[in-house]
Amino acid sequence: MSPCAASRWVVLALAALLGLWAGDARAQDATLPARPLPAGITVRAEVDAQSIVIGDRFQYSVLVEGNLVPDQFGYPRFTQGGNLELVSGPNQITQMTFIQGRSTQRYTSSFELRAARVGKVTIPPARLSINGTWYETNAVELEIVDVPKLSEQGGLSSIVSAKTKNREWDRQLQDKYFALIEVPEEAYVGQAVGVPVYVYRDPQFQEFMAYEVSSSVRGDGLIVPDVIQQQIGNRRLRWEQVQLEGRNFVRTLLFTAYFVPTKAGETLMEGPLLRVYLQAANRGSRSMDDLFDMIGPATSRIPAELATRARKVNVLPLPARSDKAIEQIIGDSISIRVETDRDKLAKRELLTLKLIVQGKGFLDLLSAPRLPDFPNLSRIDSSTKSVFAVDRGELVAEKTFEYVYQATDAGDIRIPELTFDVFNPRNKRQSAELTAPLDIKILPDNAETLRIGGTAAEVADAPAAQRERAKARELGRDVAYIDTRPLVVAAIPARNPFFTEPWFWASQLVPLIASLGLGIVMMRRNKGVVETAATRRKKGKRAADTALRAARGQLSASDREQFHATLANGIMEFVAPIVGRASKGLTMEQACALLGERGCAEETTARLAELIGRADAARYSPVGDTPESRGKALSDAESLLDQLQREAKA
Repeated sequence: MSPCAASRWVVLALAALLGLWAGDARAQDATLPARPLPAGITVRAEVDAQSIVIGDRFQYSVLVEGNLVPDQFGYPRFTQGGNLELVSGPNQITQMTFIQGRSTQRYTSSFELRAARVGKVTIPPARLSINGTWYETNAVELEIVDVPKLSEQGGLSSIVSAKTKNREWDRQLQDKYFALIEVPEEAYVGQAVGVPVYVYRDPQFQEFMAYEVSSSVRGDGLIVPDVIQQQIGNRRLRWEQVQLEGRNFVRTLLFTAYFVPTKAGETLMEGPLLRVYLQAANRGSRSMDDLFDMIGPATSRIPAELATRARKVNVLPLPARSDKAIEQIIGDSISIRVETDRDKLAKRELLTLKLIVQGKGFLDLLSAPRLPDFPNLSRIDSSTKSVFAVDRGELVAEKTFEYVYQATDAGDIRIPELTFDVFNPRNKRQSAELTAPLDIKILPDNAETLRIGGTAAEVADAPAAQRERAKARELGRDVAYIDTRPLVVAAIPARNPFFTEPWFWASQLVPLIASLGLGIVMMRRNKGVVETAATRRKKGKRAADTALRAARGQLSASDREQFHATLANGIMEFVAPIVGRASKGLTMEQACALLGERGCAEETTARLAELIGRADAARYSPVGDTPESRGKALSDAESLLDQLQREAKA
């Protein structure tokens, strides 16, 4: 066979293989023929939302009911077309139920999706293999609608109810447990827009046990300051009675999130995502699917997600900046000041000038203002520092611009007034703010002298040129921060040998003094080992008196934990010598048992246990105490110690 013929056969073989591979791929992509499912098996695909708004998250699920579990799954490509985004999945759950002695199981495979774009969407059928045979689910059709205007939204029609991983719980939570946010329809570029986040619950539900912030507000062209964690902390939530569409609810303000638009135009802001932990019903007497009769101690926590619907905000441009202003600032109650580290300096010395901006708003978008050139000053460095926080529900910020100058020549100069345009988005007004002028005096070279060591002959013979210090060059061209004062040689007398100095002989006494001190310490330690029980009780009484005096000074202090800890420690310092133990590591149960062995009355040990337990409870209770309750605890402690002292002597 010729080489040409062989090459033709190779080409034909490759073409055949490619055709088979393409045909197999088309066969896999083609819709499977309808096949009847095994008896007693039902399969369906569904979503858990009736109306879907852009930005909403929803769940797509494939459910298999019967006594067979799928071998494999072939999931549709959700992101095809760009209308949907895949958030997480698959999450698989198997549930078993028993009805009249017969078992039935439900197998669920679900995905969390996000509506990313408006339009009609068809999710193709999912495929699943049961006993080696492939079946298809139904296709799911849904429509993603645009976010309605705030004027068109209202009450319960715009909420997203809490969601758990249990369908029965979700049904009970429908329109009864949800989160809502408040967002203005308009904002300005650079404005710090507050977004209060509220949690609503039906009065028949208990408070959630805990909550977490899975994500803050977000959106294209938005800056989100990280201020949520500093608001939540250990703050106690306050619930209030409200009405919504004629229904009674209880709500609490969790925190206020903030976003800052960076460009004009309509923008989509997506609300935060929360996770709360609900109290489950007492499973000893109620159904596992019961959330309404949550009375009595809870046995578990049920995680539920609270989402909020996206909002559209019309971002307006800022008014034009005036020609006189060197920078435009957006905020409320803005104050601007200029300060320097000194008002007098010598030629070639450094001057630090600070421009400080404070007020309500987000000042991180404020760039470093370009200050005018000042006579006799040359700028060599600059830096910026910015801080922000939430104070009484308002975002407050401070931004400091620091400029470092070097004095280039002597003379009197003035830092003139600096003009800034301040736009207040609340009243939509722009005003000019001026800083106060500053006067600075630059002196000639400093004539003070520095002296170095040398003999008298060297001082006398040193020429004037060698006694003067060379002038420092300008910063940036040579070593920085060189002292520019003239240098003059000075005579320093010769010193005697060190072993003739008094301090040398005094240092020889140190070992002797150390030996004597060590001997005294060892004597006291040995004395402490053999000291009598009465001596130990006296020491314990003194330590307890000191602790109780300290606790009395903390009656009105804000730190309640410190007061109760001081009180409890003082009591244990008194008890420890009586029972012959060290106070460190001595528990209340051990102390009561040892006191009973030494003849203390059962009533006295019970008072001790009650008082220590009361102090521990007050330290960690979410409810604050009062100076009156602290005074009562201190009085009870003093009475208890007197009783223990009498019984110990007996």
